[in-house]
Amino acid sequence: RDEKWQEQCFFFPNAPQRQDLFAHSVALGKHAAVIGSPNRNLLNINSGAAFIFYITFLDLSFDKESSTVIEGNTTDLSLSRKVLQEPCPVGVRSIDRNAEEDFQKYVNDIFTFDFYEGLHIELTPVDKMIGYANMAFGRSQYYGSEESRSYWVDGMFDYRGVSDYALIHEETIIQPGTSLFSFPFHSTNDQVYEHDEYVLVHVTLPGMFASQLGHLRTVVSIVDDGDGKDLDTDALETYFTKLTKEGSSSTNDRFGNTVDIDIVSGVAVVGSPYANNEKAGSVHVFTKSKDTGRWKQSSLISPGAHAAPLGFFGESVKINKAYGRDDISILVGAPGLAKAFVFVCENLKTNEWNLQGILQPDIDIVVPGLNFGSKGSIAIFNDFSFVSSSKLETVFAFRRNYDADNSIWKWTLWQKLRSSHYSETFYNTLKHIHRQNFGAAIALHKRTLLIGAPYADYGSRRTLNTDVPDNNGLKRGRVYSFYSHPHVQAIRLRSNKMLIRGSFRLCFKNHLGYALEISNPISFNSSVPSFKIALEHLKNIGEVDVTLLRSVEEGGKFQWKWLISFISETEASIPKLEPIWHNFGCDNCDSLIPLDIDDAATQLEAFIIDDQSDFFEESFFQSSDDGGSQLFGSSIAIDNNQAIVSAMHSSAKTRTSWDFETGDLIGWISTGDAFDFQPTFGDNSYFRHGYGISEGAIENQSSNLRGRYYIGTYEKHPSNEKYDYLTPDEEYPPGNVGGDEPQGTLTSDPFMILGDKIKFLIGGGCDHLLQYIELLIDGMPSMRETGKCSERMKKEEWDVSHFKHRSAQIRIVDASSDEWGHINIDHIQFSWNIYHGFEETPMAGAVYAFRRKDQSTQKDCVHPGRIDKLNCTWHEEVRLVASDKRSNSLFGTSVTINDDKGLILVGSAHSRLQGFYKENLPIYPYHTISTLQFPAPEFLANFARNGNTYSASGGNMRFASNMLDIQNRTNIENLDVPFYNVQGGSIYAFLRVPEKVGYRDGKNVVMISPGYWFGTEHGKIAPPDVRARDKFGGSISLDGFSSIVGAVGSDSDSNIFHNNGGLSYFVSMLWVHVKFTKLEYVALEGRDEYITITLERDPIIANKTIYIGYSTSDITAHGVDRLKFLKCLEMPIHDRRGCGDYEQTSGLALFPNGYIYTSFNVQITNDLCRERYSEYVQLNLHIPGGGPIHGENYRAQIRIDDNDWEQRTDGFITSTDCIQGID
Repeated sequence: RDEKWQEQCFFFPNAPQRQDLFAHSVALGKHAAVIGSPNRNLLNINSGAAFIFYITFLDLSFDKESSTVIEGNTTDLSLSRKVLQEPCPVGVRSIDRNAEEDFQKYVNDIFTFDFYEGLHIELTPVDKMIGYANMAFGRSQYYGSEESRSYWVDGMFDYRGVSDYALIHEETIIQPGTSLFSFPFHSTNDQVYEHDEYVLVHVTLPGMFASQLGHLRTVVSIVDDGDGKDLDTDALETYFTKLTKEGSSSTNDRFGNTVDIDIVSGVAVVGSPYANNEKAGSVHVFTKSKDTGRWKQSSLISPGAHAAPLGFFGESVKINKAYGRDDISILVGAPGLAKAFVFVCENLKTNEWNLQGILQPDIDIVVPGLNFGSKGSIAIFNDFSFVSSSKLETVFAFRRNYDADNSIWKWTLWQKLRSSHYSETFYNTLKHIHRQNFGAAIALHKRTLLIGAPYADYGSRRTLNTDVPDNNGLKRGRVYSFYSHPHVQAIRLRSNKMLIRGSFRLCFKNHLGYALEISNPISFNSSVPSFKIALEHLKNIGEVDVTLLRSVEEGGKFQWKWLISFISETEASIPKLEPIWHNFGCDNCDSLIPLDIDDAATQLEAFIIDDQSDFFEESFFQSSDDGGSQLFGSSIAIDNNQAIVSAMHSSAKTRTSWDFETGDLIGWISTGDAFDFQPTFGDNSYFRHGYGISEGAIENQSSNLRGRYYIGTYEKHPSNEKYDYLTPDEEYPPGNVGGDEPQGTLTSDPFMILGDKIKFLIGGGCDHLLQYIELLIDGMPSMRETGKCSERMKKEEWDVSHFKHRSAQIRIVDASSDEWGHINIDHIQFSWNIYHGFEETPMAGAVYAFRRKDQSTQKDCVHPGRIDKLNCTWHEEVRLVASDKRSNSLFGTSVTINDDKGLILVGSAHSRLQGFYKENLPIYPYHTISTLQFPAPEFLANFARNGNTYSASGGNMRFASNMLDIQNRTNIENLDVPFYNVQGGSIYAFLRVPEKVGYRDGKNVVMISPGYWFGTEHGKIAPPDVRARDKFGGSISLDGFSSIVGAVGSDSDSNIFHNNGGLSYFVSMLWVHVKFTKLEYVALEGRDEYITITLERDPIIANKTIYIGYSTSDITAHGVDRLKFLKCLEMPIHDRRGCGDYEQTSGLALFPNGYIYTSFNVQITNDLCRERYSEYVQLNLHIPGGGPIHGENYRAQIRIDDNDWEQRTDGFITSTDCIQGID
């Protein structure tokens, strides 16, 4: 064509046969080619055949080799030709990774890939042919109009971004004289943040397949339109985005192995320890644009001349902005070099990161394998740095001091920390260190350092080698708490009379290169915050804590005393503060009035209270759960007085006492006050006057309990738990009651359903919305039972056969203070073995929350002084477990905490891929997109309610489980997915319930109830495009509500499949404070043109503008697209057949600044079709740009009730039976 030979296409039979010797001979004419196939089989006879191909298509050419379209837009693709005399048959189609199976087999035969059996593999032949990991997914699905592109897939909202454009498959004949053939390319405007995606479009005809080298193909690039980003407000908030390193990735770079973020500076750092030559490693710095709010790589850090193969530079990373200074430091571990590196940026505008120091152990021979600087083993705060070597059972403490002579900062080794249980044995001349893995993980908050030793406490065996398999089951693990007292000074102001005015200033001399720094004037009665601001304004003072003590001394003298703790100071000695005041060095200070003091020169004095101490071990702590090999201490986080410790090899055993015969609530978590005095000892209701009967008239009402104890929230006759659970507490005699006023919930530990039945005794109130026992499946309510308004408990049972191999919890609810506002429960039984401590989910993982409290007051430790800290100890608050726990999930792979926000994030890097209803995803999910197809048959409507009642489900796990059975799909655990659905990863968010406070005597604040963590997650998230072995959640960092999450197994490079280069994600966690206001919204067809769905957010985040994503999905109702719905509105009501039940709806809900509530509307179809069952629509919230949020607060449902069932006549209009669906 262009005087240059170029491969244009393959000729290959549309129905190929093996060994038919196709192309044994070829003849070429002007408009046709004849190809011989002498061994072609016809009617079982190898009689041979000749294929004739019309080749005028070779004159065609796409006008562009590539083009670009922003998602949601349409662009035209054009084919042109030069020879116009002949008609030209032509077909065009998108070569899509989700193409039909016959086409996939055809491609497989052409390119002779591995033997192909269906689509149940990770890569289809089209994937292998194209080689791009970022190919778009085409989908054309009918929802009522000619608009075939949609981000609903099989009735469900497309959370995964697998519907990127409308499929192309057109055939025509270009008539003589026509030089151009154009056709549209429609991209889909989804709500998922994605990298640019590619679509390959071919000229295609039977028996012909376009070559990738010629002009019979073109590539369309679909560019994301800004999903996950708020561009409408001044906040420029990013909710979800990917952090990708610039340039291409190598295989197994492990980008995202460790991550950290400083949101105030707008800097995130990501380690890639296997990058560069032979795993030398690199670190990538990302900054947040102030103009767009987007994150972009700004710098690449390497060890420079220190780089070496297998150095693993970037195996660990931490970032810290020095308090009160502009410099930002990044600490990078390189265990292959047995070194850690400190890089500093003085000004983010330059993005210049300079190597400031190299940290290494002070041993004679430094070799790789010491785990010095390995993942999780580094920490930095201001001018402190810590690097551990678990092989040496040592943590090395370094500090940065200012060298005034050379005007530079220097890092030096300060201390070597070892646990109080450090042990070594000499055998002949060999020294063997007993392995506890002290330093496997460390976490630092200011001057408190936590050090994990997951192999500690290995029992009483005295073996020379503690690493032998016999000891593995004995290692319970410990966490050691180290602390360094800060420098403490005091400023004392005295007066014989009460002062009414006056000020002073403070001087700090010859420190950090500054000869003299003087504070702004400080009032004589300065508050703690004001005093702190004045001191921290000095350039040579970092972070301080201030405590104010006011007193009246003997003789009526007044004294103000400010204690100043120098939190960030590392110098061994510091100058003493010097006060100056009016007539004593400060001319612009206000006079202290009245001036009445015995010695005016000592009216203001400074004292050194304490010098900085070395770090010392103050305590150690363990989990309350028995058992070894849980790796307790394998990952740690600390913020203020809150510590989070992972035991990712824990089986998360169920500890719950199902018959309450222990006399306590072991394995149950309570909220509110209804269960404060439970369980109830004996048949307490029998020893009081009958409920609802006037006092004095006695009618015995037995509870029908089994054994000694039961739950009775009306009763107040608990056990003598502290001394003898076999006897009741004498303070509350038989017949004593707490009444109906208390309310609360009681929730069990998660357990696996391994049988068919759960039985229990239930009595008390009879309102299924207020007093009930319910079964949660994977965290979602699914079954429920209430009492009969009788104290006598009766046996009930649940059929749980549909939930086999799913995780469950039992929750008892008392949500009423009215008559019969209580519930009785006892004797919960299972049709399978579920005894206390049964190990049903090995290596599921668990995390423990600890709080540091003052031993004398049981309140948080609030003062950093030497004396106060000695009174502080760590107390276990709760064990955290995934509500959908599964074996080998490694829940606790990573942990992070923000104490001020009351937010814990837990990474579970090995949790399996699951769908919206926790069902297994198809192994290759793009042809058969979903395991469940919606809408479901209308007769299943009752499954949208909690079993045994009419209460709304919201989560619809019961519905989905029954659908799996009806559609002959396999149960969630029984599908053999050893390779294709594993280790996708997820993040679990836990939200602390804040303490409740009130006022005593109208002014004194008192705590009504303490804050607490619930034992299972508040919500769970994963990226919409997560795939097997991505290991999302392998690393995580949280600052405020901003998080960075690593996924080391993700295919980061769009041009390479299975390169496992790694990815990192930025995810805003503001969603944890948003929820639906109802579990179920009810619309009556004919009365309600639309239903308003209201969302609510917590007032603590009401001071900013935020967005949350929302969507509808079919359950039993049929959703139609916007064009179809509008068309139906124009029809007379008696013609509205096949118009569906509601309009598919999705978008972003805006919470304006200061607003607690927002809403969106879902349009309801009004027709005259009689519908026997209520119809249901699933509602769900999602992170803008991200995937769905799993959790009770983030799911609800619409129930549409029909108004046409009763036969009626309205003029000529009569309600009728209709075939359900969409025309």
